[in-house]
Amino acid sequence: MTRHARHLMHHVSRGVATATLALVALAGGCASLDPKADIDRAAHTVNDRSGVAPGWDGPWDVSLSTWDGRSHLTVELALGMALRNNRDIRSKVELIAASRADLVQAGLLPNPVVGLTLRFPFDPVSGGTFVGAQVVQSFAALWLRGGKIRAADARLNQTVLDVSDQALALVAQVKASHTRIAFGQRAVGLAEQNLATIQKSIDSLDARVRGGEGTTLDVNRARQQLAKAEAERVVVMRELAKERRRMLELIGFAAENADWAVDEGAMESATQTLDEATVIALAGSQRLDVAAARSVALAQSADLSVEQRSHLRDLGLGADFERSESGDKSIGPVVELAIPIFDTNEAQIAKAGSIARAAFGSYEGMIIFHLQEGYLYIFL
Repeated sequence: MTRHARHLMHHVSRGVATATLALVALAGGCASLDPKADIDRAAHTVNDRSGVAPGWDGPWDVSLSTWDGRSHLTVELALGMALRNNRDIRSKVELIAASRADLVQAGLLPNPVVGLTLRFPFDPVSGGTFVGAQVVQSFAALWLRGGKIRAADARLNQTVLDVSDQALALVAQVKASHTRIAFGQRAVGLAEQNLATIQKSIDSLDARVRGGEGTTLDVNRARQQLAKAEAERVVVMRELAKERRRMLELIGFAAENADWAVDEGAMESATQTLDEATVIALAGSQRLDVAAARSVALAQSADLSVEQRSHLRDLGLGADFERSESGDKSIGPVVELAIPIFDTNEAQIAKAGSIARAAFGSYEGMIIFHLQEGYLYIFL
């Protein structure tokens, strides 16, 4: 090889190496693995719609601390404990961090591959040692990077929306359970008052029988009413105990004692009358499960674009260095190209297209379902 050819090959190889490093740095980006902003976004959504801060920035309580398990449980305290300590919700919050990691991973190029060659001659007299080195960087992921990032970002948004939606559903469950416990406590009080009234009636009838003004038949009827009232009271107390256990499960302390009461303060409620056009608009913009379904559809659409760009699955560029047995050194570019002869990726494109259309169909069907069934649970 002439000196000019070697000089030219050296510059080409340096150019390939420089371009490789630049593209790797560009593709690596500066995306952060810290999911705090995403978790805060979910927490702010819950706080804005329910008025309760989830407190996901701290660990859950392993024992009762903000409530002693005996005093009256207010709905505000129950909501705060449920959002902070409910293990199911907290485990789903961790999925936000996993989705954030997927988003960071989607923006990265594959690692470069380094190959080393060292060959020894069978006859040391007639031959020498051969040394070679090669570094190759795959660039096929470069034109797929945008679609992968869009898909991962949509799935991260879906996870945030799912966590927010489930947290708000937990808020609704806690409020409903608190109300049922309050009504159960009032029902027990009414049942005890009824028992006391019937017992007074029995005492009065007994006195009349002793005075010769009544019959034992009236007393027996009253005693039957007393027995029925006592059975009804037992049923009410059993349902109340079950609901208290349910509340303990929701706030994350299912094993605690259920011998407590809730604050029976009046809970304000507001109703709205919405026309059909407003319902459709709110279903698309306010319902978090609908928004999550839309994110799924966007992610599947991005997956389809990735598959459509994947006809050429592998393109590698790099540099190769060799030192011959005579001591001559050479360096040159390396190009690796996967030729789509047998697998043209048509099957994966067809699959991704079907999944994307199904996702969009599910998204539109969810809006229609909420409109027809009237399940528009909006936290305003």
